[in-house]
Formats: sequence, structure tokens, C-alpha cells
Amino acid sequence: MLVSVWGLNALSPILPARIGAAAGSHVDYRVLGFVGAITLASAILFGLLPALGSSKPDIQQDLQETPTVFAGRIVPYHTRGLLVIAEVALAFVLLVGAGLLIGSLERLMRVPTGFQTQHVLTTRLILADDRYKKPEQQIAFYRESLAKIQALPDVHSAAFVQDLPFGEGPSTMFMLRTKEKPAGGGGHYMIASPGYFSTLGLPLLAGREFTDSDREGAPKVAVVSKSLATDLWPGENPLGRQIAYSDGKSQWLEVIGVVDDARHFGLDHEAIPMATFYVPLWQSAVPTAFLAVRTGSDPKGLSREVQQAIASVDKDEPLDSFATMPQLIAARTAEPRSRALLLGIFAGLAVLLAMVGLYGVVSYSVSERTREMGIRVAMGAGPADVVRLVIREGFVLVVSGIVFGFGGALVLTRLLSSFLFDVKPTDAETYFVACLAFAGVALLASYVPAQRATRVDPVVALRYE
Repeated sequence: MLVSVWGLNALSPILPARIGAAAGSHVDYRVLGFVGAITLASAILFGLLPALGSSKPDIQQDLQETPTVFAGRIVPYHTRGLLVIAEVALAFVLLVGAGLLIGSLERLMRVPTGFQTQHVLTTRLILADDRYKKPEQQIAFYRESLAKIQALPDVHSAAFVQDLPFGEGPSTMFMLRTKEKPAGGGGHYMIASPGYFSTLGLPLLAGREFTDSDREGAPKVAVVSKSLATDLWPGENPLGRQIAYSDGKSQWLEVIGVVDDARHFGLDHEAIPMATFYVPLWQSAVPTAFLAVRTGSDPKGLSREVQQAIASVDKDEPLDSFATMPQLIAARTAEPRSRALLLGIFAGLAVLLAMVGLYGVVSYSVSERTREMGIRVAMGAGPADVVRLVIREGFVLVVSGIVFGFGGALVLTRLLSSFLFDVKPTDAETYFVACLAFAGVALLASYVPAQRATRVDPVVALRYE
């Protein structure tokens, strides 16, 4: 109970908000009662076998038997061995599952986002309907706010965007058309102010970024991602081309630039770099936008100054909570990290239990075979021979458990397929590492009993029974 309370307190800060401390997770007495009942039931069940074995004693035979023979008749060695094999098999399944999730998480975190995440501070604004009804009012607020923020010390650039990568903003999809293709491909629609690409570190591959001259009344322009340019104009120069929404009512937009692809919705296999086209905020104002600020140092200390800069424009305009880009990415990858962490903890506990069980069985076996060890030493067996004999016994149990666990893992880990990224449920490296881990378990659990067996005095052992 104490460990469960401590463990929950330790895990809550690193679990997703919907299941961690923010969701009110706590130690529930009903759960403790259930677990306590299961524990007592286990004690009764596994105490029942030796109890039944000694409930009908044969007094004459028992008085003739030695203590170890009597004990072995109550709970045969093979029964204890089967329990350890089952324990190892279950622990092996958990360890393989944890290894697959950890490997999947490691590969997921290596996926390039397409933009530079360091030194970027973000927040969100929702403009009041009564004061910013008209697009020109919204644009005026954004322009003045950016001027104030960019004047702050240590600010390299700042920009507003309708939908920040890895944020919680709206995702808008449109079908596009070109003069060559009346029904072109789909694209993710983003509205951004000048300076957005440099603030996010999104590489400009061709053309130019938005400027202050791309305003209402000026020619309508757009910047497209590399994948969208490839989709609409394969092998051709997209600059100067015209695109529009496929509804046929929108104006033509001239492509003025091409930027690299970025992952806007996550890093997993369902969030491939999406074809994206960007339009300037000064030509398509929106009442809700994210603010991104690139700094030269740790951006966390800049939140107060940004808040004051916004307040100097409109003191009644609140900001959403601040977050850095790495924090946004961490929030979007919280679930795979928590799955890997929790299953890793459970697997570690299962391996520890398997090690304790194996140690108990091997240690008890050595105590039962004291006379045998003495005879072996008396017949010329050296310490190394005795150690190998005992360790071999532990390895036989572990290998048997791995064989059964291997089959179980092949079946059960397929249930993890939907949670894996770039890792197969049958990943050979994970299974190999799990086997090595249990080889170490067998060695550690058998070594102490093996060393004790080498210290058996043959004279004392021959008189042991």
C-alpha cells in the first residue's frame, strides 16, 4: 500500500493529463480492497497444495523418511519448477511488449518535424467579438502586437498563425484546383502572418515569404509546401502558378514561394507530412490565432514580457497558457510515452518476481541436495563443477519459460500493433534482448545458491541425513 501511494505520486506528473494528477487520479480504497482480496486468495490457493499434502499423514512412513524427502513429497520439485516456468513465461511476454513500445517510442521521437523546435514560445489569442468584429480591426491588433513583441530584447522574430503545429487549433482541409487541373489534390489550409516561416525555422526552398505588402487590396498570394507543389506540378516550377479552392467561387492565388514539408498533427505513421498551402494573415484575417516567438535563449522567461506587450495593445485581451514547442510535442507524444513507461515498470516488476521465484526454487533445491553435493565433492568434483551444475538447473527453468513465453509473446504482442510505429510485433532485436535479459536473470538468481553449494563440507554432508 505504501509503495502504491508513493508510485502514484511519482508517476502522476509524467502521465497524460487525462489520466494523471490533472484527472484526479488517486489511490482508491475499493481498488485496494479488491487487490487485498486477490492477495489473500492467492495465499490460500498456493498454500492449499502443501496443506493437502500433509493433511493425511502416514505416520510410519513419515517417521522413516528424512526431512527433505518428506518436504519433497508434500510439494514435488517439478511443481515448484512449473510455477517458476509460468512466472518466467508471463514476465517474458511483458518484457517483450515493453521492449516493443520503448523501441517504437525511440523511433517516433527521431522523426524529423520539418521545423526547428528549440527556443520557440507559443500561446493563443481569442479576440473579443464585440471589439474585433471586422477583419481590419483584427489585422490592426495583430500588426501592433507583433511590433511590440519584436521590439522586446532577445526576440529574433514573431508571427501569428491560425493552426500551430502540434497545437490544438482547427485543422482545415480544402480541395484545390489549378488552371491545368480543375479538380486538383487536397491541401491543408493555413493562415500565417509575415515572419512565420523564419520563426518556425521552416526552410524556404524557392521564391519568397509573405511580407507586409501582401495585404488586403494587393494581389492574392500563397506559399505551398514541397509535397503540394510536387502533387500539382510534378517536375515543373510552381512559382507564378495559380491555385484556388475547388468550390469555384474563390479568387485565384499566385504561388510566390515553396517551403519544406512539416508534420503538423503529430509524428506517428498517421501524420505523414501533409500537403499544405499558406495564405497571408493580412489578406485572410481570423479572430483566433496562435502566437509563436523565437528567442535567442530559454523562451520560458519571456512569457511575462509577451503578456505585457499584448496588454499594452489591449489590456482586456487574455492569453492562453504559454508553452514551448518541445512542450507541445511532448504533450502530443504523452500517450505513447506513458504506455511504454507503465508497461516497462510492470515488466520490470514481473522480471524481479521471476528472479525471486527462481532464486527460491534453486536455493531450496540446493538445500535438498546437500548430501548429493557432498558426494560429488568427495568424488573429486571441483567448485566450478558444482557451480555449473546449479546454474544449469536455473537455466533449464528459464529456457523452458522463455520457450512458452516466446509463443505467448508472438500472439499477444499483435494486440500492440496499433500502438507501434516503425516496429513490427515480431521484431527480432527486441526478442533477442529479452532473451539476454533472462539469461542474466538465470545467472543472478542461481549464482548465490551455487556459491553456497561449493562450500559444502563432504564429511558433514555425508552425515546430513
